[in-house]
Order: sequence, then C-alpha cells, then structure tokens
Amino acid sequence: RLAGDAVRPERRGLRQGTRTLTADSLLAKGPKGGPDSPQGLRHRRVMEGHGRVEGAMLTAEYSPHLLVAALSSKDNADLSTQCRMQAESRLATVVLDRVRRSFLCTSLAHPRSDLRLGRLRQLKEDLSWANSFTSSMGEKAKEVGRFREDAKALEAAGRAQALRREAAACAKEIERLDIEEKAPWAKPDDISRRQAACTERRSAIVAETMGMLRAWTRHGEMAKELLGALVCMADVGGDEFRLEMDRRGLGMAAGAVADVWASRPEVARLALRLLGMVSVELLISHITEAIQEGTIVCLGVAALNQLTRDDPRLIDVVAEQGGREMLDEVDQIWGSERMIALQSLNLRRKLRKSSVKSLRPKKPVELAEDDVVRIRGCFDAIDEDQSGSIEAEELAVAFQLRGIKATRQEILEALAEVDLDGSGKVEWPEFLYLMSRYGTSMTIEAQFTQERLAELREVFSAFDANGDSTLDVKELGLVMRSVGLCPTDMEIKGMINEVDADQSGRIEFPEFLYLMSRKVSDPENQHRLAFQFFDEERDDCIQRRIFIRKMQELSSEFSVEDLDEMIFQAKFENADLDTLTYKEFIKMMMRS
Repeated sequence: RLAGDAVRPERRGLRQGTRTLTADSLLAKGPKGGPDSPQGLRHRRVMEGHGRVEGAMLTAEYSPHLLVAALSSKDNADLSTQCRMQAESRLATVVLDRVRRSFLCTSLAHPRSDLRLGRLRQLKEDLSWANSFTSSMGEKAKEVGRFREDAKALEAAGRAQALRREAAACAKEIERLDIEEKAPWAKPDDISRRQAACTERRSAIVAETMGMLRAWTRHGEMAKELLGALVCMADVGGDEFRLEMDRRGLGMAAGAVADVWASRPEVARLALRLLGMVSVELLISHITEAIQEGTIVCLGVAALNQLTRDDPRLIDVVAEQGGREMLDEVDQIWGSERMIALQSLNLRRKLRKSSVKSLRPKKPVELAEDDVVRIRGCFDAIDEDQSGSIEAEELAVAFQLRGIKATRQEILEALAEVDLDGSGKVEWPEFLYLMSRYGTSMTIEAQFTQERLAELREVFSAFDANGDSTLDVKELGLVMRSVGLCPTDMEIKGMINEVDADQSGRIEFPEFLYLMSRKVSDPENQHRLAFQFFDEERDDCIQRRIFIRKMQELSSEFSVEDLDEMIFQAKFENADLDTLTYKEFIKMMMRS
C-alpha cells in the first residue's frame, strides 16, 4: 500500500499473463460466463473456424488451395492444435498422393522412350505445384524434398542413357572415319576436321558422365546407372574412351564408389570392373590397399578373372603389375573364406601360364654388408658360366654352402617363390632376396650352442693337418672316430660327396657342421623327437589312447594292461591318467 501505483501495473501484467487461455483449453473446459461473455464469443469463433476448415478438408482432394486458404485465413487463426494437425495431414496426403502417383508413372516408363520424357516434364510440374503447399504441410513437407531429389535422379538416369547412345554413335563415327581415311577418294582435310569433332565430342561425353558420377556417388541406383554407362562406353569405344576416362581421373572416382557401396555388391562390382577396364594396375593397387575389406577383395579378384577371361592377353599385364604378390597377401588374410579362395585359385592358375615377371618391388633386403658380400661370392662361385642365373640343382648347392638345412621339396618351394616366370632359374636379385628370407637363424651355425660350436671348431682345426681349412677323407675319418663313430672309408667318401658343394673332394667347416648335425645327436634331442612322435595333437602332452595305439603299432608285445601300468608308474606331475607330460615321458623312458 505504501508503494502506491508504481508496482501495481507490473503485478497486473503478471496476473494477466498467467491467465492466458488457449483454444485447446477453451474447447476442453468450455467457456465461463454467458454466450456474450468474452470466452463465449471466442468459443463461437473457434467453432466457426473449425467448421470452415473441416469443410475445406472435404474438398481438399479437388481443391487443396481452399484448405490452404482456410488454414492461413485470419478468421481461422484461433484453431485448436488437433484441428490444425488434421488439416495439415489431410493436405499432405492429397499433395503427396499426386506426387507419388506421378513419380511412379515416370519411373515405370522405359528410360529411352519418349513417354519417359513426357512424364518427367509432368512430374516436374507436379513438384512445382506441390512446392506451393509445403508451408502448410508441417513435417511431411520434407517428403516433397525427397521426391524432388528422386526426380533429379530419374532425369540424370535418362541423361546417362542418352550419353550412352551418344558414345556408341561417336565410336561408330570414329570407326567409319578410319575406314574412309584409307579409301582413294578420301578428302584428308574433311576427314581431319570430322575426326577432331569426334574427339572433342568424345571428351565432352566422358567429362559429363564422370561429372555426374562424382555428383551422384552417394546415390546407389544412380551410381549404378552411371557406372553401367561408363562400362558400355569402355566396351564400345575401345582404348580411346578408356584413355580419356583415365585422363579424367576415373580411377579415383570408381574406387570411391566401390568403397562407399561395398555393402551393395552389384554397385561395387561394376565400379571395380570399370576400374580394371581402364587400368589393371589401379585395380590391383585398390585391392591391395583395401586388403582388410573382404567384399572389395572378393569382387576385385572376380573382376580380374572376368577381364582375363574376356581378353587372355591381360594375364601378362596382371603378372607384370604384381598380381601374384597381391594373391599371396589375399591368401594369407582370406584363405579361409571359400569364395575368395576360389577366385584366388582361379586367377593363380591363369598366372601360371604367364612367363612375365612382376614389376612390383619386393620388400627391401635387410642384411649386413658383409653378409651381402658373402652371398654374392657364393652366387658367383656357383654360376660357373657367368650367365647371371642358377638352376635348381645349383640352388641346392648354394643352400649347402650357406649352411642352410633344407629338403629338396623346400628348395623347390623356395625356387617357385622367386621364379615368377617359370624358367627354373634364379637371378642375382632373386637369389639375394631368397637368402635374406632365411637369415642367420637358419644357418647351420645356429643349430649348435656356442660351446658346442667352439668344440667342433677346435676339433676341425686339430685334424686339419695341412691348415687349408678343409678336411679330406683321411682327416674326416679321424674326426668321426674321435667323436665315437666308426665309419668305413666308403661311408666317409659318401658323406663327403653328400655335402661337398664344389665337388673338390674336401669339405669346409660349414659342410663339416652340416655333417655333424646329421651324424651326431644328443639324448635330449632324441627324447624330444620321441615325445613329438606320440604328441599328435601338439598340445604338449601325450594322450593315453594315442600312446597305446602307436606302441601297439610299433610292437605287438605290449598289451593294453602293460601300457596302462607303464603310464601309472610314470605319473607324478598330476593325477590325470589319460595324459602324459614331457617330464613323465622322460621318466618312463629312463625306467625302460
């Protein structure tokens, strides 16, 4: 009361603001007061507005503009939320039905027909008509925008078909001009002018198609249509169109489409096939880069199979661009996937017919300089005719000279790994790469402990009477007898011939070590080999059933009861009578 009138308007405003009455509340609770009260008059206006809107909704199918006028009229500004939502929904249904019907009629028409062109014009008119109603359609106005994008896609698809026909006509014109150019009546100036026009037109066709592909990369159906058009151009137009596509950067565009639509094989398949038609090198590189994507790998190798089937000359190109190395990576990662393995096997069989070597650089050789010098000396010593290559038999000698223990099958597999042209010969770079694969851990020195290696070196030096770092038959016999072996002279000569790489009748220290590794073995190795013989499942324990079966295969003197008793007597590490550990197996061997 003391504040006077200064705060009274503010309080009055707050009180009036909190009493705001919506049309929804007025309809739900009814008006307060008589018919002529403010709420009664407003209630009558709301009901009259509802009546006008509902009347417009009944004729919306034929006159949707009347419903828009009713919703935007000032007289109908005070409508309930439910009435307005029903009116917008009705308007959206009418508009979208018309647009949807027009879109279906357009899409069902043949892409190359005049009917498609006429219906496409009608669809554009319907979309323009629908655009005038979007402000009154609420959330469903977004669907009109989606139809607008789909209409653009239909128009682009029609344009892609037209470009395909233009490319075919251009290719035929170029072929016809090539024939006319050889005719005696040909006019060189006229033919040159027409050829230049065809070249310009070809460039424009490829540029427009690829521009559309980049714009529609994210639209699956449209990307598929454009890829199909480009594949047709490459087929019909030949190398000229393919070179033009390559110059325009098709490799990057097709690779991007394949990556985006890896989940849709029909799109990715077309993209990878097109990539291979333009450049086999780009396709192999793309497969290698996406080696972790199973879909890309499977479809890419399938595309290479199809390309080499259509044109067998491409087998040499695939081999030259690193197809074999790419398949090695594929098999290493996806060898367990049946479809990829089958596609890889099919392509590998074709590559076996090619004698072309790969231009793909191998992994760098990581060897010390001294090792490279020694390997080069080994290669030169074996390559007696200085041809720059060695054969399989000479490779076996190189393995022995290097002190690498390998069976004939392992040597043949190593040869096949580097002999990509199937000539049966290995050149110096391939030889160096192959030797680096085995490294120092595979040499004969690595098979002995340092103590044992020092002992053998001391023995070798002690019996090397003339000090030439070699042993002959007599000296080797003394060495063998010193370690407890008593071979005959014929057996010693056979040993020397077995390891004598240079056929000199004498053996050097690496050959001596190889011989010792085969003739002398310690008990621990014997026990370990015996244990591995019984450990079929390679789980570091011998199963009872396997032990009994193998023992009875070796000798019929043992009964199941005898073998069970042997297992029982050997057990001490655990109580599992169905298995034998390594220590328990050693105990059994010692008791035996």
